[in-house]
Amino acid sequence: MEGRRDKIPNYNEQEKGMAEFTCLNPECRSPIRFDPDKVEDGFSVACPACGREECFDRSLVGKFRLLRELILAIRQAKPILGGSNVVLEFTGGKIEMPFNLLLHRLTTDLALDFSGEKLNFRIAVNPFLTENKDSKERQKE
Repeated sequence: MEGRRDKIPNYNEQEKGMAEFTCLNPECRSPIRFDPDKVEDGFSVACPACGREECFDRSLVGKFRLLRELILAIRQAKPILGGSNVVLEFTGGKIEMPFNLLLHRLTTDLALDFSGEKLNFRIAVNPFLTENKDSKERQKE
């Protein structure tokens, strides 16, 4: 995803949650976007440019489940985290950033094993936004 900083998901995409990775077809290498909340056993996604379909194995699905659990835990901790700051200290000063703002504005790159290679997944999810209906139903299970 190097050189693609201009393609960081916009705020509307963050509201619903979005993830992307680069197509594994060496002749294509287009971005493939998907909703990380929809990743379940048997999940697959097709490249919009070349049509190549990528199927997520159990290990990768498990990692997205862990990510979903992390997001749910952050939502539950909002009363604590909403008033907290992340502090970066360096020689000559420090920067304090409200945790709430940090979670609203940052996109995460995760390097995960996929089809035998390390692949960067760019994840844009705002854990403090209201959950969608699918997430609420999944929590009940």
